[in-house]
Amino acid sequence: MTTQNNDSLEISYDFFDLDLWLARIGGLDKALDATVSMLRSVLLEIDEFTIKKFVQLISASGGEDYETLVNALVADPDSDTLRQQLLNQVESDIGKAGGSKHWFLNNMLARFLRSKTIPVTADSAVATTDDFEVKQILNLYVLWNALNNFFWSPLVNMMRESLSDHKKAGTLPPLHLIRECFRHVAIDFEILQRAIVQRRRKSDNFVNYATPLLVMDKIAIKAIAPFKRLLPDHAHVSTITFLSSTTHIHHLPYSDQFILIGLSYDRISKVSYYPGFSPDQHKALPAFELMAIPHEVGHYMYHQAKLPSGKSFADESVQFASNRYYRWCEEIFSDMYGCLVAGGLTVLGLQALFASGDKDRVWKDDEKHPTPVLRPYLLSEILRVFSQKKPTHYDFTNVAKLLDTNWSAILQRWGYVLLDIDAGRPKRIKLSSKPDDFLEEMVNIDTALETLRPIIDHFAHLLLTNADFNAWGTGSAAELSAEIPWSNGAVTTLNEYDAIMEQLTANSVAYKKIPSHTIIDASYSTAKIAAPTADEKLANCITYWGDSGPSNSSVGT
Repeated sequence: MTTQNNDSLEISYDFFDLDLWLARIGGLDKALDATVSMLRSVLLEIDEFTIKKFVQLISASGGEDYETLVNALVADPDSDTLRQQLLNQVESDIGKAGGSKHWFLNNMLARFLRSKTIPVTADSAVATTDDFEVKQILNLYVLWNALNNFFWSPLVNMMRESLSDHKKAGTLPPLHLIRECFRHVAIDFEILQRAIVQRRRKSDNFVNYATPLLVMDKIAIKAIAPFKRLLPDHAHVSTITFLSSTTHIHHLPYSDQFILIGLSYDRISKVSYYPGFSPDQHKALPAFELMAIPHEVGHYMYHQAKLPSGKSFADESVQFASNRYYRWCEEIFSDMYGCLVAGGLTVLGLQALFASGDKDRVWKDDEKHPTPVLRPYLLSEILRVFSQKKPTHYDFTNVAKLLDTNWSAILQRWGYVLLDIDAGRPKRIKLSSKPDDFLEEMVNIDTALETLRPIIDHFAHLLLTNADFNAWGTGSAAELSAEIPWSNGAVTTLNEYDAIMEQLTANSVAYKKIPSHTIIDASYSTAKIAAPTADEKLANCITYWGDSGPSNSSVGT
């Protein structure tokens, strides 16, 4: 016979001890230091990165003007007296420089003046990227600074407060929240390090992703351009792309000023891997592989952009709460955003993604993404709606039919039965195998699109009404235009997109100027995670930390 003993037991080893958990901070502190050291070394590899160029960047981004002092040093670069005068002035300005951006830029300039690791001016004329590359790396420094300050101030204090409060109350703290926050900080470190290392100009293993990343960065910035003015602090938003194991957008609880987009490595072609390797011997990947970028930008704009009414696109979605597909609103908007800036290429990219997935799962509904068997038809319908509402910019009548036919042919090859095909699209699809008991054996495409049409029409009106396709002006041949040339006109075959897109993803894009591109000024914010208790704040951090990605990627939503 077993009897219960309600005597209180003692914990012999206190896993909840405050000092034990604070000791873990040391490892993350080392990661912070390693990241910023890595960033400095990558800067040194960029062509024409000089003291003079750095001074110009500081001044252009709103910092102190050292032009007179640096010009004197350019005239006599070996003068220790002139170098010391410039250094004294820079160090004097560190304490009074406005904003975290200028504080660390001045610190970095002072370090380079002391160490003499970069030249005062360039010895020869070398092709540059109009400082875009340097600014992107310095924006990674801004992100590092925001993460560093958030980690050491509010986050560590939340952990201390949680552990102390529970110790006083005699209760066990939620260590799973603290450990999860540590994990997410580490993930942010890894993303920063990945984005920095991939931008290296020199590499011992002969892999150079710097140029493809410049193209990816500029595609992302171009995707934002028509709606950037709708962002509350549009002058202080930075877009950073990086290569990852999955395609996704990374969310931060401490800042909305960074759009961090990871693309899977297999979306990049023509990268030299070893001596003697000739990428020209291999077929280049179609450029639509990069058109996941505008879709991911759409996720950011859905929540952050503010319409003239003061509402976000997410706020506008609430009116469709009674629609059976309301749960798909964010993904539908992001698909529409992708179609707006990339036309049929977005649909081709999505078809390629589904075609490489499990054919028996294309009818699965994950509650957040439109069902894969339906989704390509939905995107073609979006193209038709854009064509009807804005014919001067869009004429996708032919390409929508071609896309529908292409997807229908794939479904047929997989064994799905397509009924009543019209213009390449079936009215109904019979599933290739018996579905789960609670699912129907037939997917009614026409009925689904009819139910979705109010959502599509409303978002199409908002997007087309508020888009500015000439956000950067006409520009010159050396500048990247904010216009969307790959969305203009009709095509007769899907293969034509390869030729159309080659000019937009070629290496030459990496060297086109982006108007108004700058080093942003950013700091951490605790607005999103505000709550009465430390435990709730930690939980909010985890809620806003994470990734969103395609439905059949390992990221998920």
